[in-house]
Amino acid sequence: MKREHRILKNEQFQAIIKNGVLTKTPLCYGYFTPNELETLRVGVAVSKKIGNAVTRNKIKRQIKAIVRPYIKTHTGDFIIVAKKEINNSSFGDLVNAIAKIFDNNGD
Repeated sequence: MKREHRILKNEQFQAIIKNGVLTKTPLCYGYFTPNELETLRVGVAVSKKIGNAVTRNKIKRQIKAIVRPYIKTHTGDFIIVAKKEINNSSFGDLVNAIAKIFDNNGD
C-alpha cells in the first residue's frame, strides 16, 4: 500500500479509535471516521498476544492485500484491529470480515 493510504502515527490511531464508528466481526474490529482527503487511509493493528513477529506480519500482509481493492471505491480513515480468533481462521473468512467492515461504513 502506498504511503498516502496508510495511517502510521499513534496519535492518529488513537483519535480514530476514540471518535470512530465501531464495527465488530468475529475476526477483527473496524473503526471508521470520514476524512477531508477524499482518499482511503488504513491502519492495521495486530497485538503481540496474537503470535510471534512472523505471524503478525503475515496477518498484516493479508489484511493489506484484502484492503487494496477498496482504495478506489471508498474514502475515509479505517483502523483494523485483529483479534486472537484470526489465528484459527481461513483467508476467505478474513476477506468476508473485512468486507463487512467496509460495507457498513463505506461510501
